[in-house]
This record gives sequence, C-alpha cells and structure tokens, in this order.
Amino acid sequence: MLHHGENREAWSKFYNSYFQKRRLKKVDQIISPGSGIAADLGCGPGPFTKLLERKNYNVVAIDSRHSRLKINESAYKIVSDLNTSIPLRASCCDLVIATEIIEHLKDSSRFLLEIYRILKPDGILIASTPNNDCLIRYFEILRGRSWKGWGEDHLHVFTIKELRELLVRSGFKIIRQDGFYLFYYLPLDFPKSLTLQILFVCEK
Repeated sequence: MLHHGENREAWSKFYNSYFQKRRLKKVDQIISPGSGIAADLGCGPGPFTKLLERKNYNVVAIDSRHSRLKINESAYKIVSDLNTSIPLRASCCDLVIATEIIEHLKDSSRFLLEIYRILKPDGILIASTPNNDCLIRYFEILRGRSWKGWGEDHLHVFTIKELRELLVRSGFKIIRQDGFYLFYYLPLDFPKSLTLQILFVCEK
C-alpha cells in the first residue's frame, strides 16, 4: 500500500509523463513547418526540441541544468537560469515554447517580458502550466493537503484568469487557449474545474 508521500510522487510521475505526451501532440498540431528560429525554454532532455527540429526550425535549447542539456540532442544549447534574463538578443525568435516552466520561476512577469523581448514582431509563444482551478485542488484542500499542481517545487500555480491577465499585461495577444483533461481534450468553454492543465498560444 502506498503512503501519502509515495502516492503523491506516483501521481506526479504519471502527470508528467501522461500530459507531456498530450502537450507534444497538441503542439505538433498547432505548429506549422517553418524555417525560422525557435527557443525551447526549460527544455529538459528535449522532447519539444526534437519536435521543433522536425518542423525545420533552428532551435535554441535553454535549461538551468547541464545534466538535462547533455541528454538533449539540440545543436545549440545554453545553460541559463531563467529566473534572471534569457540570454538571447531582442527580436531574434519566431517561436518560443515554454511548457511547464513558468510555475517554477520566482518572477513570472519578468519571464514573460523577457519572452516578449526576444520574439520578433508577430512571433508566437506557446505556454502551458497546471491549472489552479482544477477540481483535484479542492479535493486536496478538503483532505488537509497542500496543492502545488503536483510539483512541490512549483512557486506559482495559476488559474486560467490569472495567467490570461498576466499574458495580456506583458503585451501578448492571446490567439488560442486550450485545456487538457485527464482522459480527453476539450476547449476551455467546457467546465474549467475539470481542466488539469492550460495551454495558451499568444502573438507578440
């Protein structure tokens, strides 16, 4: 029988693996083949880096951990703490991918402003994060447990409204928003309490 800590860890592993596959599939559907520059922020071992390269983008893979970048097969890799600045020049990227990273950072607003800075005019940001309005959060609270979106290292867990407002304040135009549910995908006009993850597609 799993103890509370082991059960939380098991759910976290399931969440990360299952929803990464869902995000990859959705981003694959969203992105058209291109030939510009794309930045994969918080890239880890590189699942989105590989997807972007298959779409013919020149990819800059950035992560704070050298051990993760060693696994990533991208030709151009940068070790950088995204809590500070993004080490790229202004208006250099056609596309930025930032999936499951903003919740780990101390200053979410600064991070989005940095993404806005490095994007070209009309450049695209695709960002995803756990949803702080999901039904599971309230179950956890009723059971006397803390909720950090299945990640004890998460510093900020956003509601759909909070992240939408933050993106707009940072200068972005939201052109699409999606929700990921446990066993299927539906638009966000379906009950938001069921949405475990949120994904925004934005334009500079």
